[in-house]
Amino acid sequence: MRADEVRDAIVTAAQAADVDNKASATDVFKYLEPGMRDVAMARDRVFTVDMQQPPSRAHRIFVNDLYQINWDVNVYYTDAPGVQDRIMMDIERLSQKLLALARTTLDLQYIDVTATSVGLTDGQIVANISLLTLYRLTAGA
Repeated sequence: MRADEVRDAIVTAAQAADVDNKASATDVFKYLEPGMRDVAMARDRVFTVDMQQPPSRAHRIFVNDLYQINWDVNVYYTDAPGVQDRIMMDIERLSQKLLALARTTLDLQYIDVTATSVGLTDGQIVANISLLTLYRLTAGA
């Protein structure tokens, strides 16, 4: 597994998360890819996945091929009645999907999910989840 595959697994898991209060049939978690983002125009449940630092060797276990990378998953919301309830329910759903990755992805050894903040930026509310992932480097070594 490579770091980009870890990111892709995070994106896939987030997109598969159920939505409790759908505004429409197309109301799902939508990923905004780096270089293609305009979060100012984003509607609810648009998210980004960004690395906090480049991959590094994980010195937790005595194996040479274990790497770690920290990620920020940011979910953007338009301020509207009920937004706090949507955020709370969404973070619960996302956390469950993301934690399941370590059980369902062979080379993803460990994942820790921490909801870290909710803030206002550019007229939108942003909920942040921080992820620590440990994965086995199986290619490119």
